[in-house]
Amino acid sequence: MILSVLFLFPIHADPYDFQRWTKSKWEKELKKAGLLIKHFEIMERYFTVTADGWKNLIKSMPRGLKLFFIYVTPYWTFWQD
Repeated sequence: MILSVLFLFPIHADPYDFQRWTKSKWEKELKKAGLLIKHFEIMERYFTVTADGWKNLIKSMPRGLKLFFIYVTPYWTFWQD
């Protein structure tokens, strides 16, 4: 079985967000289910999280500023929803 989970999500159920699906959490839950992790790979790190933060910041800007950043930023993938 292959599992893929997004770790970062811009909206959490604050103050009712009580858990994160980290490697330790996966190991604990899969062990309880009688399963074993054969390979665990983290796909995203610092730059992916930073880019996601910038994307959300720019999306929250007024239309004029948002358009400015769309045309001056080299990260065109930010604008895909």
